[in-house]
Amino acid sequence: MNDAELIQEVRDLARGNSFLDKAVKQANLREEAFLEFPGMSDLLIAFHKSSFFKSGEWNWHQFVDMALEDPEKFENMHQRTISLLSDFGNSYEEYFVLKTDSGLYHVPNLLSDLNKLKILYREYFEIYTNILNRLNFDNPNKEQIGRINGKINWTKTIRKSHTKFPMIFVTSLSKSDFKTPENILLLVCAHWMNNETKKLLEINFIDEPLSKLSREILYDIFIKSKFILDEFPFRSILDASKKYFNLMYNPPSLEIKNLESDVKLRIDEGEIRNEHYEKLLAWIEKFRNLNIKLVDSRTPTRSILDSIENYDTIYEIWIFMEFV
Repeated sequence: MNDAELIQEVRDLARGNSFLDKAVKQANLREEAFLEFPGMSDLLIAFHKSSFFKSGEWNWHQFVDMALEDPEKFENMHQRTISLLSDFGNSYEEYFVLKTDSGLYHVPNLLSDLNKLKILYREYFEIYTNILNRLNFDNPNKEQIGRINGKINWTKTIRKSHTKFPMIFVTSLSKSDFKTPENILLLVCAHWMNNETKKLLEINFIDEPLSKLSREILYDIFIKSKFILDEFPFRSILDASKKYFNLMYNPPSLEIKNLESDVKLRIDEGEIRNEHYEKLLAWIEKFRNLNIKLVDSRTPTRSILDSIENYDTIYEIWIFMEFV
């Protein structure tokens, strides 16, 4: 009898699904004297061979209490712990490795990906805010002939003049142009998040529906990214970005590749001095590596906690993070 079977045996005894043909009250089941009853020798041997007993940290009554605890309670605690870690953690790469004295614990379920997305959204919003406060722009000069309106180009003015004193002037007027590749890319990224979260919210998962917490994470990102797109102050940039909205970003289409290349080239040539545009390019790679486009209705959504060490680890981290 392995650990999982031992847990199931205790649950069967409590539910009346054992050879006893009647349910055993938890208060009686957790007494060590219960293991001395006739027919319980296999249960006693299995417990003594289990990793729970060998760890030296769990008595029989503690093990019974754990085995009979409502699984949903542990699931909620697990999800709350992941959410708290995303609130306080700064590391995207190491975030989902839980390091404890007893080992490393990985959380590779969909909820982990959603919380990575939550971290990435916070990174994006910080980049977005810093870019919006120092939005890069071009200054193309527009030449016109007529009354003085801007800087006079005397060479061209004299050349065109047929009188001693010029009657018309050739001038150039500098006009800020915010419709640049880097600003377009900024809004394209907001659309990616908005579009992907919308699709995830609409998927009917075969495994089990998304938890309330998972839906809250997605909905929060969906609403905030939608707000960016709806309220962006420069309409010309938004209009120019829309032609990229329906193009593949993972793997990137040729047009998306060219857009990113244009931004990188402008950074390398010193045309962009706000360092947050470079951070935007790095953010895009992180977003692609998340692979949320691969999520479909068949993607597992259930979080499996398969040993008492995991329960104990999650509980300790949860308590710690609640009081940070």
